[in-house]
Amino acid sequence: MVNEVDAACSLLIRDMTKHGCVPNAVIYQTLKHALANSNRVNDAMKLLEEMLLMGCIPDAQTFNDVIHGLCKL
Repeated sequence: MVNEVDAACSLLIRDMTKHGCVPNAVIYQTLKHALANSNRVNDAMKLLEEMLLMGCIPDAQTFNDVIHGLCKL
C-alpha cells in the first residue's frame, strides 16, 4: 500500500501542479487520510503543512485523521 500512496501523492500533488492545476482541500484530505492510515503520520503532518501553505482550509476531519494516526503509534 505504501507504493500506492506514494504514487497517488506524486500524481495528484506534484504532477497536478506541473500542469497548472492547483490541488484543493479534497485532494489533500484524501491523501492525508491514506498516509495516516498507512502509519505515515509524519508524512500526513507534512502534507497538512503544505495544505495550509497552499491556502486550503482544513476541517475537523483533517485533524481527526492526524489524531487517529498519532493514536495508532
